[in-house]
Amino acid sequence: MYIKKYWGNFIGGSDDSLNLVAFLEDQKKDEIPLSEIFAKIGLDKQHWNFRQTVEYLEFTHSSGVEMDFHFAVDVVTDLAAILLECSVSGSVNLQDLDEYNTPSRRIRIAATPEEHDAMNKALADFAQNPLEYDLSEMMDNEEIQEMARDVEALRKELYEAAGRNRDYHVKAEDVKPLLSDWKGADGCIATNRITVEGCKVGYCYREKPDGDWDSGWRFTAGDESEEYMDDPNNAGIYKLNTICNDDPDIIALLHLQCYLFQCLHCGKHLVWMDFD
Repeated sequence: MYIKKYWGNFIGGSDDSLNLVAFLEDQKKDEIPLSEIFAKIGLDKQHWNFRQTVEYLEFTHSSGVEMDFHFAVDVVTDLAAILLECSVSGSVNLQDLDEYNTPSRRIRIAATPEEHDAMNKALADFAQNPLEYDLSEMMDNEEIQEMARDVEALRKELYEAAGRNRDYHVKAEDVKPLLSDWKGADGCIATNRITVEGCKVGYCYREKPDGDWDSGWRFTAGDESEEYMDDPNNAGIYKLNTICNDDPDIIALLHLQCYLFQCLHCGKHLVWMDFD
């Protein structure tokens, strides 16, 4: 496991860490969006400010056991480490995170460019201001400063190391609200050919959504090989609005209520299913 150098001490070594792994194992999914994790645990109520845990964070395990998270920043730094493992290895084996209580199963946490940008800022804030966090009340000064150094090293690997961070075609700060009237789930999957390389959408379709976050829409440039598509690092989960910024021509298609349409760029007829 690549993150072994971090996992098990200040990052990945708390009771919150064990509960997070139990939560991930309980989801029974191979890929879990970061937004879904935030919503189910309650981290979304923090609005990306984790200095003080504003509300009790918890989830009810499928076994009926209620599991609590005491410090929001603990959970966030653990999630950042898992994101790094997924970035390097494509996925993480949950058993590697908790070998005594968790069976072997690989999962992947996926985050949007906006979420990565917010995560980067949150990690940097902790690294620079660790004594402002409620967690510091449970640690002495030397320990919290050491954790801050570990978090900054993790942040740099995740967001600054060569090859780790995608250089998106449309930067997070340049994304405009082009789909403000969209109703319902707005998650989708798109390949790097669109989001990183700046290609137009050449092929898109809609399938049965994979959870409450998912609109069912899938976007490719149309020239990706089977080998390319088999590599999970060549695609990601995004907001529909993000892909509209990459290629505004798709906006009209998203509102269609028919089963047959033409590709915007090659004229090819494509079929899609409406699951609304």
